[in-house]
Amino acid sequence: MIVRTLLWLSYYRAGLWLFPSIVTRRAANDLTDALDNCGQTDNTLVDEVLRSVRRCSRYIPAASCLTQALAAKMILKHYGQPSKIRIGVAPTDSTIEAHAWVEIDNKIVLGRLRQHARFAVMTSRPDIHS
Repeated sequence: MIVRTLLWLSYYRAGLWLFPSIVTRRAANDLTDALDNCGQTDNTLVDEVLRSVRRCSRYIPAASCLTQALAAKMILKHYGQPSKIRIGVAPTDSTIEAHAWVEIDNKIVLGRLRQHARFAVMTSRPDIHS
């Protein structure tokens, strides 16, 4: 689990650094994907995956919330656990702040913040150029 987590975190961190638009576009596409129909959630396995992501992210420089959410989603998918990535935005004084988190059964399992309610969840829209 640790090796798999380190690999996925490194993969997404490098991808966001080298090809931010491609990785971000794929993350946005994930917003429209339905939850994986994999059956019942194994809470013990989910906790193990999330604990692994939290611990390993300490060793990956600049492992942002998006990096962690993407890695967690991929690992959970590998183990057949349904999950959903959410990306939210909140206005600040002069900019917009963004945050990513992972939900299972509409509950935040990774990436909860104290002032989480201030983030408006982004939804994907159909590509108007298709």
